[in-house]
Amino acid sequence: MKRYMWTNFFIDTIRNFVLNPDLPQAVKKKELDSLQQMLAAKHGTNDIGGKLERYLNFKPPNLVVVTEFHPMVLEVEDAYICGHYYPSLTGACCIGERILNVLLLRLRDYHKKSEWYKRIYGKESFDDWGQAIQILSDWKVLNRPLATTFTELKDIRHQSVHFRRLFDLENRAIDALNCVLKITNELFGMRDDVLFMHGHLFVKKQMEADPLVKEFYLSAAHHVGYRYRIENLDGNAVVVDAHEYENREVTDEEFIELVKSANK
Repeated sequence: MKRYMWTNFFIDTIRNFVLNPDLPQAVKKKELDSLQQMLAAKHGTNDIGGKLERYLNFKPPNLVVVTEFHPMVLEVEDAYICGHYYPSLTGACCIGERILNVLLLRLRDYHKKSEWYKRIYGKESFDDWGQAIQILSDWKVLNRPLATTFTELKDIRHQSVHFRRLFDLENRAIDALNCVLKITNELFGMRDDVLFMHGHLFVKKQMEADPLVKEFYLSAAHHVGYRYRIENLDGNAVVVDAHEYENREVTDEEFIELVKSANK
């Protein structure tokens, strides 16, 4: 009867608004001035025009579940905005490797029948990107475009971290950051194959048993029935649902209809 309602997520739609081509110029100028003031307060006034330009040069996911990677990605974004390209570049590469490791460590016990399991069950870390990408692809955790993005980040890492001449550092940094943003969005973002919406975001019933969903989405959700409500408690939004529900299964569509009826 119940569904998992997504409650622990991060929203960033500022660029969608500011870069909207239909936005009146007067409004756009006002918003850009406000953004510049925000960046100056956070990062200082030095090269503030460049900081604003770099801020608008990448687009984070509109909405993404808060994982352990999230604060790390924000730090990499800040480094790039400030023009610290090498820390941004290496930070993005490290996050990519960490995501691969965490995915393998947290998901491997769901794949004990896999031939790969015998080879990795006792390992606590993985530095072979190619093998990690192959394993996660075989487990259907990574689709082909996502595997390609990880491979792109792997190549950037190998070209930048190993001891050799560094060139075009700014472009490498933004390429690495964009790879990480794409990876986090496609793994932990507002995915149509995982979520459905009715006022709030809910995990589709058929996806609750999916290993990635169980490990990263359900832990960021409240398990609620159709009579749940959101209350303000000392300035914080709190999910409340103390109702007893029938012990029966309903489809996602039926759940939406029950929510509508309860809200009447």
